[in-house]
Amino acid sequence: LSLERLLPHRPPALFVTAVTEHSDNAIVCFGRIPLGHPSVCNGFAPSTMAVEMAAQAAGVLMGIHHFSQDPGSSPPRHGYLVSLRDIRFDVMTIPADRPLQVRVKLEASFGEMAMFFVRIDLDGDRVVEGHLGVAGPPSTE
Repeated sequence: LSLERLLPHRPPALFVTAVTEHSDNAIVCFGRIPLGHPSVCNGFAPSTMAVEMAAQAAGVLMGIHHFSQDPGSSPPRHGYLVSLRDIRFDVMTIPADRPLQVRVKLEASFGEMAMFFVRIDLDGDRVVEGHLGVAGPPSTE
């Protein structure tokens, strides 16, 4: 499945660039903040942009699960980032156009909510870690 089918985002707002592995409840991706993104200044973006990258990776995981359940269905409707808990930022900025490893694990889901543990690394060093909540079932509108 293409990322374009799994996410509504398009460049420069599409941060996830490749999926390296996934299971029913976890995904490992690569992502990057494009140099042309409006948040980039002097080659760096605020590390808060990594939260959006993690949310996109969670969306990819939800989309993969959606299509595995119903391969011929329409793309999932949009989800919304609704909560952040215990987010740890280890750096203030992220270099643009550099690959980041994004790991997302589904912790719980109930109704239209899903909770994920996320971690993003740059060159093996943690950039961001914490928990995020996404609302919106991975179903068609």
